[in-house]
Amino acid sequence: MKAYTFLIRYRLPIAIIVLLAGIFTNYAAGFWPAFPLYLIAAILIFSHFFLAL
Repeated sequence: MKAYTFLIRYRLPIAIIVLLAGIFTNYAAGFWPAFPLYLIAAILIFSHFFLAL
């Protein structure tokens, strides 16, 4: 439960870090290895602004 609370509380900074990791992975290896990171970042950013829990 602590991990879930941590994720809810800090989801925007986590999303920014994951997005930066995706950009670096895209630069180093290509789009498809970076796609899961982009997807996770998009879900976290969406949930931050639209669910606002």
